[in-house]
Amino acid sequence: MSAPWLDSMPSTWRQIALQYLATVGTGSKDTVNAVEDGEHPFIVRSAEPLAIDTFTFDTEAILTAGDGAVGEIFHHIKGKFDAHQRVYVIHDFQGIDGRYLYWYFSSEFRRAVSYGGAQTTVASLRRSMFTTFPVAVPPPNVQRLIADFLDRETREIDVMIGKLDGLADQLRTLHRTNLVALGHQLCSPGPSARVGLLLTKRSRAVRPDDGVVTAFRDGQVALRSRRREKGFTMSFSEAGYQGVEPGDFVFHGLDGFAGAVGVSEDRGKVSPVYHVCTATPLASERFMAWALRALAANGFLEAYAFSVRQRSVDFRNWATFAGLPITYIPLDEQVRLADRLDEVTEKIDAMLAKVAELKALLIERRTALITDVVTGRKEVA
Repeated sequence: MSAPWLDSMPSTWRQIALQYLATVGTGSKDTVNAVEDGEHPFIVRSAEPLAIDTFTFDTEAILTAGDGAVGEIFHHIKGKFDAHQRVYVIHDFQGIDGRYLYWYFSSEFRRAVSYGGAQTTVASLRRSMFTTFPVAVPPPNVQRLIADFLDRETREIDVMIGKLDGLADQLRTLHRTNLVALGHQLCSPGPSARVGLLLTKRSRAVRPDDGVVTAFRDGQVALRSRRREKGFTMSFSEAGYQGVEPGDFVFHGLDGFAGAVGVSEDRGKVSPVYHVCTATPLASERFMAWALRALAANGFLEAYAFSVRQRSVDFRNWATFAGLPITYIPLDEQVRLADRLDEVTEKIDAMLAKVAELKALLIERRTALITDVVTGRKEVA
């Protein structure tokens, strides 16, 4: 397998195929063999190992998924363990430091596979992709220096990434806390109104150039193409599709209990499972979107669905949805609450975006650092 990115490695380094440095095999177990609180690690095709009471291996090894998240998940382990039958196990190292090989392999394997003629999103791996995998092999002392350096440097970066993840969790919790607080207010004793008194259902015509609009669980209602979500299903029949205008209140009849409700940002069309509404003179579309998301966040929508004897959380029937009771808040107060929630959410989202940007930069720095070191472009001491 050609490795053009190793053409400039130091002259004291060698390029050797993996089959001459280690044994490549696979596990023999299946996920049904996992045992809760088992004695040994059970490496499967996911980032988190399971547990098992048996062990096939008692050694130092590098493991990676043979299908699924190919080139994304790597483990370095020492001691007794077992492995899934579709997990590749690289062990019995010869003339190569296991920690160094882990850093090199986890950094360069996916790129090496793509140079070997496979797609970078290859669905499964063959043993030959491993045996011919080209490894940059520095002198033994340099291997140990590189392993020590990367252990130390990546640990520091991972700590920073962990702190950013913690901050993001706090921000998301703050957002949910605001929703739950509003939900409690809307379920508290006081003058109440049914949703059907506050919202008017619309049946807009679909236009030939309309794209599909989706209500996402984070409260955004927008053209599906803008989010480029994978894995969604499309109906072969568009019977019953409805037109949507910017500013319309949009509620997903099956997924609204999980937060799939909001005010549309785009013009387009939605499937029959949605309710497309405008507010009556008693309400605000923006507030009603916040109100229904709040009622979803504190579990009221789910509880209400079961209280009306539905077998699932199903609000596709307009009468069921229109019958939802909420504590009525005067229109001027609705607008004030919606303005405040919009403002707070905008600030939280801006902070989350900044956290995500910083995390991406750290991950990029981590990836580049490993690649530079294991290919000899950066010297460590």
